Amino acid sequence: MTTVSVAYVGTHGVHLDHLTDINAGSPGTTNVTVNRPYPFFAQIFQLQTNQISNYNAVQVTAERRARGLSFLASYTYSHALDDNTNSPGAVVNPYNIQGDYGNSDLNVPNRFVASATYSLPFQTGGKLKPVLQGWQLNAILQYFDGIPFSVTAANGVGDGLTPRAQLVPGQGNGTLPSDKRSITQWFNTSAFVSIPLTGTLANGQWGNSGRNILQGPGTKNVDFSVFKNFQLAESKVLQFRAEFFNLFNTPQFNNPSATAPPPAATSTTLVPNITPGAAYGTISSAGSPTTFQRISREIQLAAKFTF
Repeated sequence: MTTVSVAYVGTHGVHLDHLTDINAGSPGTTNVTVNRPYPFFAQIFQLQTNQISNYNAVQVTAERRARGLSFLASYTYSHALDDNTNSPGAVVNPYNIQGDYGNSDLNVPNRFVASATYSLPFQTGGKLKPVLQGWQLNAILQYFDGIPFSVTAANGVGDGLTPRAQLVPGQGNGTLPSDKRSITQWFNTSAFVSIPLTGTLANGQWGNSGRNILQGPGTKNVDFSVFKNFQLAESKVLQFRAEFFNLFNTPQFNNPSATAPPPAATSTTLVPNITPGAAYGTISSAGSPTTFQRISREIQLAAKFTF
């Protein structure tokens, strides 16, 4: 029997809280610690509730069970947007709170997960029964897009604030075609530049690139396991299991370094001064072993006794 279901999921959040510095200096070519509205005070954070979020998704699920085989697959196409994913959220530019509205930190547009369990149909009697019967194969396939990220400026503007980089005209939004991406250049590094705080090219502190406009490497993972059940008594079962996480040892790369350099000191145009061999735009790590997520291949042997 096979069942297929299609669903739409949508949410809209309003009055989400965030902390805004109401004592930051106005945007310009000076540090935000200059020209504060209340000059005898440093940062003054006010809890405000005017951020929003949106989530829309289409979910397709298919399930089949037949003769010891069960199969479940689900695909989600979604888009999550917000001003900030944390609670309370932070604001990069207190003079343009809605400037942070964009792809959520949790936005993963495509996610596909499939799992299968198969009880091997070996039927026999006599002395071979404990050896041939009770085998079970399991597999889980996961494929989903990467985590979004922003390209930030190399120049802080005071009070611990780091603005996003400026887009270079004619270079698009920095996204490269999938066949052009590599761990040495994941995005178009020429598309972003840090605005200098001083000099003839200083035209404001806040870059115009959007929040989370780029997508990091996706995840492709297959987990596989073999179970062997021994029926010791009517209500007692001993199970031995061999589990292979990331069976094919597929690299699960993390997001690249994304701090745009400023122009060269002698430059008369806003173009990045990219040093050969710099980390900018490159990927230098993979997986998250400390959280057991997106890990390299691991093999685990275990026993389970049910009574």
